[in-house]
Amino acid sequence: MDIHTKIEKGEPLNGDIMSKLYYDIVKKYYGHDEGICVVDPYIQYEWAYIPHFYYNYYVYQYSTSIIYATAFSEKILAEGKPAVEKYFNIIKGGGSDYPINLIKKAGVDPMSAEPFDLAIKRMNDIMDQIEEILDK
Repeated sequence: MDIHTKIEKGEPLNGDIMSKLYYDIVKKYYGHDEGICVVDPYIQYEWAYIPHFYYNYYVYQYSTSIIYATAFSEKILAEGKPAVEKYFNIIKGGGSDYPINLIKKAGVDPMSAEPFDLAIKRMNDIMDQIEEILDK
């Protein structure tokens, strides 16, 4: 997003700028400045061999896939076989329709907050389990 924000503002991008952007994000992610995890300086160049950042910006597909997969798994755990059958509709659909339509036909509205809410619920449940383990 930082890359595209700079482009939209008409700001230049070059290797040094990309390296600084990437390094700052990775250090923040791993808690480098808080002493949680050391991020070596060479990591700043990692972006250069990950085409997600400069070729068709397809990074979003990973996050949306995780959100929808988590939503389906939560529905399957809650509803059982009917949710499994709905999920199979995506597989059966193959390339016959746009993914967003196949997801909707399978029982998750990708344009609503539902998939995100279900994914956050799952994450919160896992964090609760971790806290219980740590309390023991």
